[in-house]
Order: sequence, then C-alpha cells, then structure tokens
Amino acid sequence: ALKLTNYNDWVLFQVKPYLTATGADKLMVQFGISMYDLKVEEKEREDANGKWIEFVAQARFKLGSVEIPAVGTCSTRSKFFGYIHGELKPLEAVDIPSVRKAAVQNCKRNGVLTLLGLRSPTLEDMKAAGIDISKIPRVEYKKSGGK
Repeated sequence: ALKLTNYNDWVLFQVKPYLTATGADKLMVQFGISMYDLKVEEKEREDANGKWIEFVAQARFKLGSVEIPAVGTCSTRSKFFGYIHGELKPLEAVDIPSVRKAAVQNCKRNGVLTLLGLRSPTLEDMKAAGIDISKIPRVEYKKSGGK
C-alpha cells in the first residue's frame, strides 16, 4: 500500500510520517475502502486558559468483508491550529471549520491506515517503498507548542 503513495501524500510532523487527506483518499479509491455513518460531535471545554472546542469524528470503514470503526479528533488547542509563535491563540482567532474538517480527516486517515495495516510507518518503510523522504514536507514545532 505504501508503494501506491508518494512524497506528496505525506507530511512529517517532527519526524513522524503522517498520511495527508489526499493520500487517504487515494488509498480509499485504490483499495475500494468505503466510509459511512460519519458522526461529528462538538464538545465545548473550559479551563484556566479559557474556552476551547474539541471535535470527535466517528465513522465505519469497510474493505471487502472487513469492517471497523475509527475515531479522529482535533481541537482548537492543537499545535497546528491553536498556537502562533509559541503562544496559545484566543478561541475567536482559531479557524474552527478547519479544526472540524481536521477531525474528520483524522478519522478517515485512522480508518484507512488501520484497514491496510499501516498505522505506524517508519521512514525506513517509506524508503523501502520507493518514497523520496527528502521531498516530504515537514512541520516542526517550537518547544513551547507553536509552529
């Protein structure tokens, strides 16, 4: 399955390979994986730093006769959406529709990778599949939590 992807289908978060939404879509089509019964729950939270929102996406995935549930989450406190220059953004400055979309994409990614047995590919696995890891886009975070 890795050989059906290329460097554009992955992002390196720190040093961990992460399948993108387009990569998950590509694998779904190539393997005939279906996703259904999608439900997205929005949970409002509050702590000492103020209000924040968590999205939990749940769906079922099917490949042949194998059917599994999968979950994906994302919150307005994620490193990608919730911080800038190492500082927590106020809730009103976060792109909330994109956070919701990320939860759905995380669900899709988890379902596809679980069905294909690719939950934790290593850079060595990717090299062996012919993927040029030097071309994979990278996202690195500062120690304080921001991009």
